[in-house]
Amino acid sequence: MADMAKAIGKSSEAAQYQELFLMIKNAFKGKYIKPDGTLVVDTQTAYAMALYMDLFPEDARGKGAKQLAKKIRANDGCMTTGFLGTRPIVPVLASAGQNDLAVQLLQSHKFPSWGYEVDQGATTIWERWNSYTKDKGFRRRTKRLHELLRALCLWGDLRMALFRARRNR
Repeated sequence: MADMAKAIGKSSEAAQYQELFLMIKNAFKGKYIKPDGTLVVDTQTAYAMALYMDLFPEDARGKGAKQLAKKIRANDGCMTTGFLGTRPIVPVLASAGQNDLAVQLLQSHKFPSWGYEVDQGATTIWERWNSYTKDKGFRRRTKRLHELLRALCLWGDLRMALFRARRNR
């Protein structure tokens, strides 16, 4: 909100929103970040969301990112994030220098993964990793083009465009 207010010339509102964000960040630290830099809620989703929303203090960001990577590796290189944590997990890993793990998630064909969906015949990004399986068909009440999970594609498209723009300078 602070960035949006600043972009439209509302500097006093931008300052208020920035102050509010810092209060929220400090409250989050006090309630959810342990002294060793790990989270009270010790899940991939919690780490992905907290890192994505910049809720880790700067001196604990690296620890949070390493813990997220550790949790993924401990789960045979697979996500356990579900709906909310899936969207930010790859951008968060990449921004933390965990590019090998981000690429591994993108290229995986193990369940759950985007490659698994492709192996099941997907041509879109589904709401659930197992929205369709070759042995059981489609699940009831499931989206076959999920907006939130498509955001990962947008992130990739933007990164590629930035790469091309820099290369063409």
